Amino acid sequence: MINSKTNLKKYFLPVYVVWVFIIPTVIILLQLNLTKGENSLFTNLDWNRVPAIYASFGVVWPISIFIFPAFYYSYAKITNYSFIEALSNFDDPQARLMIFTTIMSFIVWIAPLIHLGIAFSYHKKFLEKENNTEIKWIDYFGGFI
Repeated sequence: MINSKTNLKKYFLPVYVVWVFIIPTVIILLQLNLTKGENSLFTNLDWNRVPAIYASFGVVWPISIFIFPAFYYSYAKITNYSFIEALSNFDDPQARLMIFTTIMSFIVWIAPLIHLGIAFSYHKKFLEKENNTEIKWIDYFGGFI
């Protein structure tokens, strides 16, 4: 059994730090985009909720992955379109808004997972090089326990 906990900060801290800021920022911008009217950013945003959004979706971003489908349903309710309906009604600004928010939400949902997978892959290669042996994925993940 190998110890997979070697050099964790070097490989996994950048993943966490990058997405701790990107995910909440995109969520705030998408919500502002959906609720914008004639108000500006500073009058339309409840600034008291911004720290809570960063705490909920930034600090605990792995948990936020499970919440993103709820965002899709809220976008559908606000715009009165599903994603498929929005594609067929592209001339309507609400439909374009639904398409944009859905694509951005999907990117913010899947990109951290891809980034984490890449970090696992590079960390595994680092451990293989350090131990001078090939490590199976089951042994690699078992090394965390």
